[in-house]
Amino acid sequence: MYQALASAWSHRTIIGLTAVITLSLSLSGPADAAIVTTGDVNPADPATWTNQTPVTIANTADGSATVNGGSTVTTGLVNVATTFGVTGTLTVDGVGSTWNVGNLGSLAVGTSNLPGNFAGGTGIVNITNGGTLNGLPFIGAAFNTTAYLNISNGGILTRGATLGDLNQSTGIMTVDGVGSSVNGGNGISVGEKGNALLKILNGATVSNATANGGVARYDTSTSRAIVDGLGSTWAMGTLSVGQGMANNGSGAVGLVTVSDGATLSNQRPARVGQLSRGLGTVMVSGVGSSWTSVATSGCSTSEPVCGLNIGIDGTGNVSVSDGATLTTNALYINNKSRLTVDLGTGSTVTSTGVLTNNGTVLMAAKATAANGTYAPITAGTFNGTGTVQALGGVYNAATHSVTVSTAATGTAGTAVTIDRSTTQRILITDGASGKQVGASFQAAIAPANLSLTASLMNNSQLSLLQGLLDPGKAILSGWNFSTTGYTAGDPVYLSLQIGGGQKLYDLDIWHFDGTSWGKYLNTDLAYDNTFASFVATGFSGYAVSGVAAVPVPAAVWLFGSGFAAMAGLRNRYLKNVRNELLNSTGT
Repeated sequence: MYQALASAWSHRTIIGLTAVITLSLSLSGPADAAIVTTGDVNPADPATWTNQTPVTIANTADGSATVNGGSTVTTGLVNVATTFGVTGTLTVDGVGSTWNVGNLGSLAVGTSNLPGNFAGGTGIVNITNGGTLNGLPFIGAAFNTTAYLNISNGGILTRGATLGDLNQSTGIMTVDGVGSSVNGGNGISVGEKGNALLKILNGATVSNATANGGVARYDTSTSRAIVDGLGSTWAMGTLSVGQGMANNGSGAVGLVTVSDGATLSNQRPARVGQLSRGLGTVMVSGVGSSWTSVATSGCSTSEPVCGLNIGIDGTGNVSVSDGATLTTNALYINNKSRLTVDLGTGSTVTSTGVLTNNGTVLMAAKATAANGTYAPITAGTFNGTGTVQALGGVYNAATHSVTVSTAATGTAGTAVTIDRSTTQRILITDGASGKQVGASFQAAIAPANLSLTASLMNNSQLSLLQGLLDPGKAILSGWNFSTTGYTAGDPVYLSLQIGGGQKLYDLDIWHFDGTSWGKYLNTDLAYDNTFASFVATGFSGYAVSGVAAVPVPAAVWLFGSGFAAMAGLRNRYLKNVRNELLNSTGT
């Protein structure tokens, strides 16, 4: 998808000036083994390249370099797309095809040939079909630059990568498919001072167990990592999400989602919302999805525990839902942060050592969960001064369990009244469409009536929201709510039926205040292939959007940014990419 979009950009340049230089080297590989350069590549002759030779691909015009057919090339530092408006592409394709970057091993992709805050071009690196790149890419290495690293069909990167290196840059990395891998010891930084997106999909692996992994390091970064699909793995030493180092920004926003059987692991401490400018969120959802955070070394005295810290000086949110698991050797929650786990799905949180809660632990049962008593959180020792909130059941502090009883039922448009001292859940069905919505509340000690009315949204409301969605996205469910006996600010677990076939990372929650729509900050989204569930703190209108049934051709937009690849709209595109990254984290 990214390559198709970049290709559209490249063809708008001065095609008449593009030169093609093809050098077929006499190598021991297949007959079609070759190193092919097109357009603006310097030095132009790959036969002159050594491990000391700096190579530039696309300086003043578009350019590309491809290694294929089992060929091997070795260069010094590589710069790709160094001037605003040009597109540069580096490709390593085919089993045995190898590009070795000597010296410091660095590739600056989407960089600038001028000092200071000058915009670079659009840089693309493709590692495909078993090809190998031995280098350390910086993806998005200049102001207002967008760059891509695509690893697919068994492609291999042997070192780490830095995405979104400089202010207002955007780095996008996709590792897709069984056998596609990053095996570096240099770590993966998803958003340094710029913005970044990392996708690890469909059984791909990123393993840097002795190095660090980070999402949104500086306070100018809004970045996310997606690990999705059975066998998809991100393993590292230390994990930092929403670190928040100062850079004159509004605050680092980092999000990690682990879904559909994927795994996340760290062998050193995990810090979610580390510094005061940091907001970090990790959501683990789906049967087989897991996060193992067991720190065996690398801890500092500034960390409350040598393990998983949800909020140190910043704000952290972690949620575990729909059969996922979280295992750690020690768990700490600061007074600004929250741990959420759902009930009745098999989700578990295990701390083999201490669990210190100075913030909020929230356990929630959707309205369709089976009756029963659940104790999803276990620890060697429980302590702390924080609160525990149970939504949809009654909490027992002695056993750290929640007892969930039968939900009240009703029809759309008609008030359903419950006494929260005996009933904490409501499930409402729209008679015409059969769609359902559920709401789960905290129990009351004494009798306390609460009435809820829910109705499907009308066409004018839905049309207003549809106009805000990116191409290829659709409204999956939308409801209006009104209540009596409810106190604004109290948490409620809402579950909107949206049907199957969606991905957790494609879902967005929207809030309607009676006049306008806005993205809703969700730090605990769950999706069980039927309902999308999340914690809200007020009523009016809510909707869920996801991928439309019939997608628009992939070249029309970039990972949901909704931007057509047309000449003259690059600045608008860059703005949309940042907005999408912001929106993806709900800010």
